[in-house]
Amino acid sequence: MNFQLSPDALLTAFESDVRAGLIPLYVCLSLGTTSTTTVDPLLALSEIAK
Repeated sequence: MNFQLSPDALLTAFESDVRAGLIPLYVCLSLGTTSTTTVDPLLALSEIAK
């Protein structure tokens, strides 16, 4: 199972929030966890967060 935050899911959530009149404020990414050894795709997610 892949526990990474999907860039497509983040973009969809941002777009949905903006349509609802909300302003996305914060994105928390993981640079590695001990339980799942997950590393989020930092470059792709940071481009969306900009």
